[in-house]
Amino acid sequence: MALDRTVALKLEIERVSLLYRQNILGVIALLLYGFSYAAVCGEIMGTTLLTIWLAFVSVSGVCRLAGSWLWLKKREHIKDLSEINRWHLFIQSMLFISGAAWGVAGWMIHYATQPEQQIFISLTVIFMGAGSLVCWWASPRAMFLVVIPAVLPWIAGQLLSYDSDFVFTGALSFIYLLMGIKGGLALSRYVDDSFKLNIENGQLNLVLQKEIMVKDQAEAALQLSLSSSNAMGWNWDVSQNIFNCSGDLNRTLGLQMSHFSGTLEEFLQHFHSGEDRTKFYNLLQSMAANGGDLVTDLRMKLADGTMRDLTFRGKAQQEHVTGIAWDATIQKSQDKIVQELKVREAANTAKSIFLANASHEIRTPVAVISGFVEALLQHAGDHPDPQEQKDLLAIERNCKYLTALVNDFLDLAKIENGKFYIQKSPMSLQKEIDESILMIQSKLDAKKLKLNLIYDPTLPVLIESDAIRFRQIIVNLLSNSIKFTESGEVRLQASHKVGANGEGILTLRISDSGIGMDAGTQAHLFEPFIRGSDKAVQRVSGAGLGLSLSKNLAQLLGGDVRLVHSAPGMGSEFEFTLTTGRASEFQPFKKSQQKEGTDQLLGSRILVVDDDEDLRELMQRYLERQGASVEIASNGQEAVDEVFAKPFDLVIMDMKMAVMDGYQATKILRRRGFQKPIIA
Repeated sequence: MALDRTVALKLEIERVSLLYRQNILGVIALLLYGFSYAAVCGEIMGTTLLTIWLAFVSVSGVCRLAGSWLWLKKREHIKDLSEINRWHLFIQSMLFISGAAWGVAGWMIHYATQPEQQIFISLTVIFMGAGSLVCWWASPRAMFLVVIPAVLPWIAGQLLSYDSDFVFTGALSFIYLLMGIKGGLALSRYVDDSFKLNIENGQLNLVLQKEIMVKDQAEAALQLSLSSSNAMGWNWDVSQNIFNCSGDLNRTLGLQMSHFSGTLEEFLQHFHSGEDRTKFYNLLQSMAANGGDLVTDLRMKLADGTMRDLTFRGKAQQEHVTGIAWDATIQKSQDKIVQELKVREAANTAKSIFLANASHEIRTPVAVISGFVEALLQHAGDHPDPQEQKDLLAIERNCKYLTALVNDFLDLAKIENGKFYIQKSPMSLQKEIDESILMIQSKLDAKKLKLNLIYDPTLPVLIESDAIRFRQIIVNLLSNSIKFTESGEVRLQASHKVGANGEGILTLRISDSGIGMDAGTQAHLFEPFIRGSDKAVQRVSGAGLGLSLSKNLAQLLGGDVRLVHSAPGMGSEFEFTLTTGRASEFQPFKKSQQKEGTDQLLGSRILVVDDDEDLRELMQRYLERQGASVEIASNGQEAVDEVFAKPFDLVIMDMKMAVMDGYQATKILRRRGFQKPIIA
C-alpha cells in the first residue's frame, strides 16, 4: 500500500525525532570519552593537534545539542518533506565530524608505545563504535557516517603496527565491524518496516470502518422504512436548537409516542444515565463544530428499569446533524458480526506473519554474534585479557537474553492466536526435573544460593505430558525465584497423588527467600509485560513475560500456575499443578547423577544448509571441532544436489531460503529415498 504525502511526512518526522533523541545521549558520550581520551592519551598527539582535536569534539557536541533544541521547537511547524532534508543534512554533517575526530584518535594507536595507552585507545574506539551502532540504527546513513570514519583508522593503525597480535586483532575487528554494520542494517530495516506496517494497518482499519459504517447505515435506513421497524430517525437543527425524532420511540427510548419535538436538552432528559447524556451531547456538539460522522453505541436504562443497547449513526450537513438509531439489544446484524470476525482473523494472521518474519530477522544476527563471541572466548585460551573477556561475556549474556525474550514473545502470540500445539507423550519426571535444574545451576552459583530439593517418595517414574513445555515452565519459575533472591535459598518441593479415577496430579512448589511482592503487584502478576513498581523489581532485568507464559503453558498441559503467598521482604511461593495421566510404575524417587556426555559426531559426514554465510561458517566451525566432516550449501537445490553426489550421515536444514526452501528440499530428499536424519 503506497503512503500518501501526509503519512510519509509524519513517518519521516518520527525518524528524524528518533535521531535527535538519540543524539543527546551521543553527545554526552562524545564529550565524556573525548576529555577522558585527552587526559590519558593526549601526549601522543602533541599540544597543537590535541587542542585542535578537542576543539572539533567540543564544537561538534555543542552544535549537536543546539540542533536537538532547535528541532524540538521547529518540528511541529514542518509542513513539507523538503524541510526534513535540511535537518538530516545537519545531523549527518555533525556526526561525520564526530566520527572523523574519533578516527584521528583511533589512528594514534599506531604511535602509542605504552600498553595502557594502546588499551585505552582501543576500548574508547570500541565503545564509541558499538554505541554508534546501537544509537544510530534509525538512519543507516547516520550510522555509517559515525562508525566507518571512527573505526577504520583504528583498524588501519593496528594493521600497520607490524605487531602480530595487533594485526590479528585488527583483522578480527574489521570482521566484527562488518558484522555490526550488517546487524545494524537489519535492525534498521525491521524498525522501518514496523513503522510502515503500523501506518498501513491504521489506513486499512479506517477503510474497513468506513465500509462497515456505510453498510450499517444502509441496513438501518431500510429497517426505518418498514412499518415493523424498531428504529428511529432524528434531526437536530443546530441554529434553532430544535431536536426532532420519529419512529419506534417505544422500542428505542421507552416513550409511548411516535414523534418527539423539542430542544436538545429536553430530548436528553429521556436518557436515564448522566454519563450517556454527556457523551451524546458532546458528540453532537463536536459534529456541529467540526463536521464528520457519528458512530457510537450507548447502553441506556429506560424508565421501567430495563437496559437497552442502542446504536447511533449520524452525519453533519451544514446547520443540521441528521441520523438514525435502533435497538440492537436482541438482534445484531449477522453480516456485521461476520465482517468483524474476518477483520480480526486477518489482523491476527498479519500479526503472526509479522512476528514470524521479525523473529527470523532478529534471531539470525543474534545467533551469529553469540556464536562468534563464544569462539572468541575459546580462542583466548588460558590467559585472556580480563577486560576483553568481561566485554565478550556481556555480549554473550545479552544475546541469550534477547533470544529468550523473542522466543517467549512468539510463544505468547501463538497461544493468543490458537496456533500453539501441545505434544504429550510418556516422559521421565526425574530426567526433566534434573535437566531443568542443570539449566539454572549457573544462576544459582553466580549468586551463591542454595537449592533445596524435597521429593515425595511416591513420585512416578513416567508421566504423560509435553516434556519441552514442562521443562520450560520449571525453568521459568526457578529463574524467577533466583532473579529476585539475593541471599538464602530457593526450594523445589514435588509431590504426587492419584485420584479415584486413576488420574495422577503432580504438584510442584517453588519458593524463595527473596524480596516478595505487595498486594498491588500480585493483582496483575500473570498479565504479560506487567512488572512491579518497586525499585528492587525495576533493578532486575526482564520483560514480564515469564509468569504469563508459564501459566498459559500449564493450562494447555491440563494444569495451572498460581501464587500461593508472597509479602514484601518475606519471599514468594508459586505452585505448578499438572494432570499426569496414569502412572506406569511407582518407585522411590531420587535425584539422578548426571553422566558425562560422549562425542557422537566423530567421523560423521554432515551437510549444513543455510542461506546466511555467517551461520554456515559458525556451524561448520563447531561441528568440525567435534570431529565431524562438514560440507555446506546455501539453498535447498544445492542441498539436494550434494546429498545425491556424496554420502552424508546428517543434514542440518534451514527452512527459509531463496531458490528452494527447506520444506521443499526435505520432501524431495525423502521422496528420492534419503533416510538419514534431517534437522530443521
